[in-house]
Amino acid sequence: MPTLTIAGLGPGALEQLPLGTYQRMQKHPAIYLRTEKHPLVTDLKAQNIQFKTFDQVYDTQDTFEEVYREITHQVLTLASQQDLLYAVPGHPNVAEETVRLLREAIHPTTGEAAHPLAAHINLEILPAMSFLDAMFPLIDHDPVDGFLLIDALQFDQQPPDTNRDVIITQVYDPYVASDLKVGLMNYYHGEQSIKVIKNAGIPGAEEVREIPLYQLDHQKDLDYLTSIYIARVDRFSKIHYNM
Repeated sequence: MPTLTIAGLGPGALEQLPLGTYQRMQKHPAIYLRTEKHPLVTDLKAQNIQFKTFDQVYDTQDTFEEVYREITHQVLTLASQQDLLYAVPGHPNVAEETVRLLREAIHPTTGEAAHPLAAHINLEILPAMSFLDAMFPLIDHDPVDGFLLIDALQFDQQPPDTNRDVIITQVYDPYVASDLKVGLMNYYHGEQSIKVIKNAGIPGAEEVREIPLYQLDHQKDLDYLTSIYIARVDRFSKIHYNM
């Protein structure tokens, strides 16, 4: 019975990649990355670790939802035929939609039968440092006090809570930032201070930029390693009060 091993690549530095995962990747005969757009890829190539990616899928589908479903289907197809190591940025179980879809296909929580391609696949998950672990030292509050994680691409389904710290991912270009700013200004003043965090956890590249909310879409260097942090708002600074 083939085994699908899902591995996290961490935030981006080779020293943050778990030793066990690194050793597996040195020996595994079939490695696929969800995307080559990750800082660790340069180090993997330098270590002569051979891999393929699913980057071509992003050019064949119209939405991210369709991209993630197609990648899931391709991973299941490959893993049903051979042992496969599928690697994703950060921690596999943190803000990684393809992993959620794969877990649900192999071990459904809805009471339905497993996906036909997944009926004879063993699932193994290798954890790693998540982008959140890299961000926590850069924000103002202990996460034990609670925070809200939002995907910028699903902002209409995940509204912020001004009573809690908010971390927003997927702020990867000015167009996403512009839509996000408009949405956020329904909850925060335009002068609300926010932190734009780039390359969290990557030595020599990490950057924290504090700006007012209204300037969010003025940032021209946003990319796939950019997240936004907004601290909880005191009662005197709210636009409206939470019910």
